[in-house]
Amino acid sequence: MTKKIKQKLIRHLNLLKSMGYEYHKPIDLKLLKDNKLAILPDNLSELKTIVDSCNACQLGKYNKNRFFSYGNIDSKIMFIGDYATLDTFNPFNGLSGKMLKDMCTNVLKINTDDIYYTNIIKCSIPSTINLHNDSINYCKDFLIKQISIINPMVIVAFDTDTFKYIKTLDIFLNKNIFVIYSPIFLLRNPSYKKKTLEDLNKIKSIL
Repeated sequence: MTKKIKQKLIRHLNLLKSMGYEYHKPIDLKLLKDNKLAILPDNLSELKTIVDSCNACQLGKYNKNRFFSYGNIDSKIMFIGDYATLDTFNPFNGLSGKMLKDMCTNVLKINTDDIYYTNIIKCSIPSTINLHNDSINYCKDFLIKQISIINPMVIVAFDTDTFKYIKTLDIFLNKNIFVIYSPIFLLRNPSYKKKTLEDLNKIKSIL
């Protein structure tokens, strides 16, 4: 970017500011790696803007497809998945999505629009890429802030290696958290459906 373009951009931003637009303070995303949680906004819209522009890890530098959340921000129940693939920005798409929908509507008796769903990793990840803990370390603070803002009555997390990596976070203390088998796992291992149904009925008794 040339000096002339920078000056034009600054003048335009100052003009917008004079019209009442406000800008969020810059955040050093590198602080997240050392668990020194940056002062992230207590506003989901602003938080999403930061997530959408994050390039703190290798995934963020080369991946512009992000999944922040789906559903009702006033929901009593939050689902936490691993990450989105390029074709799963709606958690109810595909066979696994249909099973998740059945879990919500048929067992929990909750409309799919009445849940809040997010992922630990905000970037979409092709199935050919192996997930590294470095990406989890950067993204987990976004998840912590989402949980803090939503403050759900119940958290339902899928029993995956990604969640096992973060399950000891302080944000989960004193929370009604249930760890259940994911729809993807259940499609491959249908014998575990009975145990999952028992877990879902426990969740339903709390809601």
